[in-house]
Amino acid sequence: MNSFLKKPKTIFISLAVPLLLLFLASAHIFIVSASLYFADLQKASIERPENAWLDAAEFLSYSNPDVFVARAKFLRQKALLPELKSQRSEILNETLSNLALAVEQRPLWPYYRLSEFNVLVLLDAESTLVQSKVAEILLLAPNERGLDKHLLELAFHSWDKLSLEQQQWMVKRLGIVPRRTLRYVYSVAKKLHRQSVICTNLPYKKIKRLCKAR
Repeated sequence: MNSFLKKPKTIFISLAVPLLLLFLASAHIFIVSASLYFADLQKASIERPENAWLDAAEFLSYSNPDVFVARAKFLRQKALLPELKSQRSEILNETLSNLALAVEQRPLWPYYRLSEFNVLVLLDAESTLVQSKVAEILLLAPNERGLDKHLLELAFHSWDKLSLEQQQWMVKRLGIVPRRTLRYVYSVAKKLHRQSVICTNLPYKKIKRLCKAR
């Protein structure tokens, strides 16, 4: 009889423990997600050079790539503040360090490497570093169309630092992107006085409206 009465208690305990662990895990994920959400709302400013929500998310998580990327995003904003111009290189290098940690956690996710490329452009990094990062992106995700717009934009910002093969790849890519993407990249190239790359290398039918008045 006593053995029979003890079974429900044993069953309850055996069920309660995993349910409690599941609840704690869910609560942890929710708190970290909420911290990242509010961290994203807090823009870098000279009055708020740090982000308490990011600190909280970092404290609560362990090797979470989303936290590293959020930190990198905030640092990039901070680096571009005019008041911190003298510290820009230092802050951007810290940005790269956080992105590198995210890459370690998700090495096959190409968008983290695209963000690294962005920071290298801001740092005016030497050509070997730029070419190496572009090579990583192209090797990892040669057919990832979601990269096109910003990859091509960054390519024009660092055109003279790309290898000839990489320049040729970018031109070939421009030939197959949607018209809206081509218009956007052309506007970037024009501001940089590099629109001739587009106007002399793509089929006339594709660029005639863009280049006829250049």
